[in-house]
Amino acid sequence: MVGEAFAGLSAFKAMFDIAKAMKDMDDAVKRNAAIAELGEQIITAQTRYTAAIEEVSDLKEKLGRLETWNAEKQRYELKTFGTGFAYVLKPEAAGGEPPHQICANCYARGNKSFLAKVPSNTARQALGKGTVYRCSECRAEI
Repeated sequence: MVGEAFAGLSAFKAMFDIAKAMKDMDDAVKRNAAIAELGEQIITAQTRYTAAIEEVSDLKEKLGRLETWNAEKQRYELKTFGTGFAYVLKPEAAGGEPPHQICANCYARGNKSFLAKVPSNTARQALGKGTVYRCSECRAEI
């Protein structure tokens, strides 16, 4: 009977050891799950950080273009040009550039687009409409 008692205790000890191992395994699974979730959160944070850095870089670039355009557009003034309007280079701002005009439509959109004289053999000019200028960007005509 003592031998059976020891055998029973030995079985209980083995079951206890198995249960303890299962508990430790459960904790390891939870720990591994928590580590995996933490890793995902780190990757998500790195992705968001990278996206934020790129967005800041894009915004700096846009700001630089806007500041450049704001300085550039101060060199022009709106004048009547033919049957419409154009922005004409101010003589004091020419800095050696030849006189020229830029499209009022494109100027309003933040673009510097030159007006170019259309060759005199066009139908419009053949009908006596005078000199025609065309925007190189939006194709507007004056």
